Amino acid sequence: MWNTYLNGRVNIPGPIPWPIVGNLPMLLRTKNPNILFLELKMKYGNIVYFTLGSQPFVLCFGFKLIHDVLVKYGDKTKFRPLWLRSFVKLFKGQTSLVFSNGQEWVAGRKFTAAALKDFGVGTKSIEERIHEETRYLIDFFSKSQNSSIDASKLFPKVASNVVSISFSGERFDHEDPEFIRLLENVQFIIEQNSPFRPDNFFPILEVFRTTNQLQAAVERFNETKECIRRRIDKQRLTFDPCVIRNFLDLYLAQEGKQDSKISAPMAVPHTTLEDIYIEGKLIPKKSILLCDLMSVHLDPIVWNEPDIFRPERFLDDKGHFLRSENFCPFSLGPRQCVGKHLGEAELFLIFTSLLQRFDLIKANPDQTLSTEGKQTFAYYSNNATDEQTKKCKGKSIQSPIRKSTRLKKKPARFEDESFTDPGDKTVSSDENRFYKVKRILARKIMDGTMSYLVHFIGEPAQNARWLKESDFDKKTRDLIKRRLPPQIL
Repeated sequence: MWNTYLNGRVNIPGPIPWPIVGNLPMLLRTKNPNILFLELKMKYGNIVYFTLGSQPFVLCFGFKLIHDVLVKYGDKTKFRPLWLRSFVKLFKGQTSLVFSNGQEWVAGRKFTAAALKDFGVGTKSIEERIHEETRYLIDFFSKSQNSSIDASKLFPKVASNVVSISFSGERFDHEDPEFIRLLENVQFIIEQNSPFRPDNFFPILEVFRTTNQLQAAVERFNETKECIRRRIDKQRLTFDPCVIRNFLDLYLAQEGKQDSKISAPMAVPHTTLEDIYIEGKLIPKKSILLCDLMSVHLDPIVWNEPDIFRPERFLDDKGHFLRSENFCPFSLGPRQCVGKHLGEAELFLIFTSLLQRFDLIKANPDQTLSTEGKQTFAYYSNNATDEQTKKCKGKSIQSPIRKSTRLKKKPARFEDESFTDPGDKTVSSDENRFYKVKRILARKIMDGTMSYLVHFIGEPAQNARWLKESDFDKKTRDLIKRRLPPQIL
């Protein structure tokens, strides 16, 4: 890799790699790769080359380049980097529609696309299922007036239930512990399967990890597979090959005719199995291709003032829906999400149903909602992992706010300590001199940092917020550790 770079064979601009480790130090210095990628784009342009160890990465930005990579050259870039250690350890030779290559992928995609069409995707019947599930969401909001709602957990439940109904004809209750655990497992697996894990390229690093999070992901993956397997076995008891009721029946009908392995779906990078040239730039074989769709959706050249909410962007002069090729949340090319039409229907019907009944406003007009997310094998919002809330009052729902972004590092005072402060007994104002803590509800490692779920004085427990250790001064960090209840320790 080093000789290839020094000899000038790779003509894609990018940061100069270090011997052996490549650009790993650059990645380790950032808390969020997406911010780093934006900086690389601004410095080097729409195509950037870097390495982690000996593994080459190519970043692609902008619709034209991404379209060329995924569509024009899709037959050469449609493969998955199955040699990554996280893949090998997690799936142990098992593959699926998302994680397969070659004929196995072709057969799996053909089967899935046909099954989705047979069971109503793209028709009125799937719209009815979405409307039915959305009613549960609307009822929940309506019954929750003057109380707090963790909306970041609700939308995945609604979307997942639509899939579950199509899959097996059954829906989960939103409070079903098994359902909640399944969703937590999927999110955890996605979090731990970042292509940027250093131990993907330097396996020896795992020896120095105090907790093997990848092994935890393997265990959760197996737990999820076992849950799905139980549902398959349950449906097998009533299966009649002459009466295909849902996707699972079709799966059972095909059982034995082709390899049928279950795995949790998530978006993954592309790779090439041979050297290719795009716009005169050499992309070496086995490069991991990362196409930044966010750069397409926030391109100021395509979307004037992209950060401003303007639904009229998608309407023509007569008020009819105007489809734009620059809106591609389900990716492009041969590996485009096979559930694209289902996702589009859910996105449209769920949010139009809510907007017809509720007003969406920010909890604090002075704060800015962040679109910053985490880069894993799938991109997801930071807000989805925080215990943030929406408040429902009459016809008003307040959207989740990452309140901790405005909090300054300062000490804390517990409820049983004596203190005086003229400010409001919350942390909503930056003028407060310290956090006023009623109790610590939980703790866990988030983004590699110990974090605490803090219940503040003057706020309901539902409004508890995650704060990192770095949000407190050193004296307070030591105090919190001494005062944690036994059940949290």
